[in-house]
Amino acid sequence: MKTIRPALYHSLMALLIGFSSIMFFSCGTESPAPEYKQLSISGFINQDPNFKVFAEGMRRAGLEDSLENQGPFTLLLSSDQAFEQRGILAGEDLSPEEWRRIILYHLSPGDQSRDSLSGAVQPSLLSGYYWLINEENGRLTVNGKVNLMSADLILANGRIHILDGLLDPQRLNLVSMMKNAGYTTLAEGIETAGLSGQLADFEKNFTILAPTNEAFQAYFDAQKISKTDWLAISDLSNLLNYMIRDGEYSQADFSTGSLLMNSKDSLYISSFQENTWMNGTTQISRGDITGGNGLIHEIDHVLAAPQQSLATLVSEGGDGSGYSEFKAALIYADLLSLLEAEEVYTVFAPDNAAFLAWYQELEVSGYYEVEKDLLRETLMHHIALGRKFTTDFDTLTEWRSLLPGYPLVPAADGGTINGIILDPNYQNKLATNGLIHGIKGVLPLQIQE
Repeated sequence: MKTIRPALYHSLMALLIGFSSIMFFSCGTESPAPEYKQLSISGFINQDPNFKVFAEGMRRAGLEDSLENQGPFTLLLSSDQAFEQRGILAGEDLSPEEWRRIILYHLSPGDQSRDSLSGAVQPSLLSGYYWLINEENGRLTVNGKVNLMSADLILANGRIHILDGLLDPQRLNLVSMMKNAGYTTLAEGIETAGLSGQLADFEKNFTILAPTNEAFQAYFDAQKISKTDWLAISDLSNLLNYMIRDGEYSQADFSTGSLLMNSKDSLYISSFQENTWMNGTTQISRGDITGGNGLIHEIDHVLAAPQQSLATLVSEGGDGSGYSEFKAALIYADLLSLLEAEEVYTVFAPDNAAFLAWYQELEVSGYYEVEKDLLRETLMHHIALGRKFTTDFDTLTEWRSLLPGYPLVPAADGGTINGIILDPNYQNKLATNGLIHGIKGVLPLQIQE
């Protein structure tokens, strides 16, 4: 049984006079609590005069026998003083239904120690209602309002923790769970975008992909914006809906393929090295966090639906990202417009250094001196049919390129294509009609035998 801190001594004295099961400090001497393991939960409540109101309510609700003979249960027990503060002085002050609701909410299945409750979201026996328990400065707080004053009184059919107040049933929803679990940036965004009402609908279930606060900060840094800038984005609701999906999907339910999110954009899912990956860049770091009306999966990056075509991404990549030769060669070979079409492609873009090495091998000054058919065929060899994330790479697979007879063979570790190393800083760049990977060499034209 836990000891009571000296700082709490005076407040406990008023609450626990005559309550022999609580131990306290006096002149620096710790007095051990007596053993109550032979008593049931109802037996303990009935024998202590500090809990007469709870005992009357227990009998009025028809729960005395259950707390005598069933279990194990964990009870957060409120004293007569806590009930008096609410104007409840005796059992007859509330109906049996009201007492049943109160007592069931103060009960949880199983024998839960103080340590196991710390930082937990604990379901109560009142169906659909939970305890949100956090620890601050060594003190446990339930639902942000009521404190555990003493803990771990072990009984024959469970355990009791003493409260300094009375709990109001808390119907957990995804937004409150996000706040409690530390996904505060996402929760703030959802509230700012006006989505919290939608996610509080208990007639529906939802699945939330929740970036950590650290993931959001990395995203803000990469975009060169502040959180304030992000919260002011006009399409914030749509951005967040890309991480929300109607229905409850456990981590095991995510299978390779695409999933249409609430933004009406597709999320692309892969299984790689026994992990679930999304859009080739993001993985679930902690899954299946219950949120009352759905599930939360913690992810390590901020997901964003693609807004630009491959042609636009290639053009942007050619402006300061070290891929300007690839863009210029595509334009010269009249292939850039191909990447504007609805067909889905994966583009393996050689960087500028790769093109310069290729020019030297061919003894030319630039793409404009490469024989036109050779340039066009080489570039077509760098475009695969379909959407191929690095998390889809498999050495048993050969992918068709736009040049018939010239396949693309990925390495299982996602590090090379046809033996050419991928640029680790330019991978899985998602477009509306495919994606781009940077590579460190120009793919040689090797005919499949």
